[in-house]
Amino acid sequence: MAWFVVWVGLMIVQAILHFIPFIGFLFGLVDLAIGLGFFVLWLMTILKASKGEFYKLPVIGDFAMKQAQS
Repeated sequence: MAWFVVWVGLMIVQAILHFIPFIGFLFGLVDLAIGLGFFVLWLMTILKASKGEFYKLPVIGDFAMKQAQS
């Protein structure tokens, strides 16, 4: 759930920045890098889960653990 919240937040920021003329063009490259980064993290978490390994994401891992315990 926390992973999805971060992804939606970045998608909203990306949508807003695409409307600014010059920044929108430059942000297209950043958008590609962010998308690739999310894909790599998603693939890594899927592989860890399929092996039964525990893995906590660096930034949002603590937040997700607190949400899972409540």
